[in-house]
Amino acid sequence: MGFLGAFQSNHADQTKNDALTGFFDLAKDAIAKGFDQAKNILGALYGEKAESTYDIVTKALDDKKAGLD
Repeated sequence: MGFLGAFQSNHADQTKNDALTGFFDLAKDAIAKGFDQAKNILGALYGEKAESTYDIVTKALDDKKAGLD
């Protein structure tokens, strides 16, 4: 999470919890957008493995954030 420190520095006016939430929301939104774009491009080729990968990635982010709270 090398970008977390930079994000916190750029949002120094926020509480630690607000900055963490903002950072992880930004990351999750970007990942969701990427997966949605892949689904649109790949159509029928986008399948269950992609959905399970998305679930694993978002859970990992949630777990990481919980560890930093």
